[in-house]
Formats: sequence, C-alpha cells, structure tokens
Amino acid sequence: LYRDFSGPAKASFLDKLRALDEVGIDDLAILFDDTRGDVPDLAAREAEIVHTALETTHASRVVMCPTYYSDDRMLDVVFGKRPAGYLDDLGRRLDPRVGVYWTGEEICTREFSVGHLERVGEALRRKPTLWDNYPVNDGPRMSRFLHLRAFTGRPSVIGQYVAAHAINPALQAHLCLIPAASLAASYR
Repeated sequence: LYRDFSGPAKASFLDKLRALDEVGIDDLAILFDDTRGDVPDLAAREAEIVHTALETTHASRVVMCPTYYSDDRMLDVVFGKRPAGYLDDLGRRLDPRVGVYWTGEEICTREFSVGHLERVGEALRRKPTLWDNYPVNDGPRMSRFLHLRAFTGRPSVIGQYVAAHAINPALQAHLCLIPAASLAASYR
C-alpha cells in the first residue's frame, strides 16, 4: 500500500477501515513492519496512510508500527537500508494522537534502558508504545523454546518513558500468562 496509495488501493483501504468500524473496534493498528523500506519518502508515505486512517476510523486509538521498528541492523539487512533520519521524519510528520510501536535496541530486546527510550521518544516526539518480542516463539531465533521465565531487563523506571507496554505472545497463548504476570508485577 505504501508503494502506491492511490486509486483502487486507497479505495480498498478505506473499505477495510469502514468494515472494521462496523465491527466496532476501539484500537486500530496500521502495521508497516517486515516490509521493504528502501523506497523514497518512506516516512511521508507511511504518515499519509496513517493520517487517512485517523481521519476515517471511529476507533478511539490509532497506533502504527514503522518499517524500522528497532535499532537492530538486521532490519536493514533484510528490508533494505533505512532512510537517514527516518524516525525523526516520521515523528515530525505523524499527528501526536498516533501511537508508535517500538521493539527496542534489538528486534528481540533483552533489556530496555531509560536512555534508549528517551532518545526514541525525542525522535518520535512522543513516548513509544513498546512491542516487546518476549515471550514470542514464532521466528527462527525464538522458536526452539517456550519462553516462560519471568521478564528481566524491564525495570519499572521505564514506565514513565513509554506510552504502553504490549507483549508479543508465544504460539501457546495461555502459557504466556506466566511471564506476563511477572511483567505486570514489575510495574507495581
């Protein structure tokens, strides 16, 4: 969609938004993750699509996931070199009401630091919404095991630097309640 947001593609997108509104969604996520990012004006294209959604939807919250949702250079290897100043450009262009998902210094971050979250928040001009890739187990790096240990490397002090903290669950969703309980306790 970000390669050609006009004509039939845009009309189809608007139809999907209307269908979601008919269901009565509260939250709408526009996800550009895991797509090619080496295109001209990437941040502008993504912001245009998100703003179209924001103007159209009845959802009370809109969150987007950028193409480059982590500092991890693996994203550049797999999806193309990220545009210079991408996060700053995206933050400048996005309406302040739009949340932005962020996975941290790595795709599967071991720990979140205040300094890192401050820097990302400044670039995005808003607190990021953490998309924590633990206890996920659907990719090649994480799929060999069930990840049921308590969360570590997420000190409660980061709470003031994030808009929200979402976790990417394992394929065995009910088992994720075990580590999720430890994350909730760490914020208390």
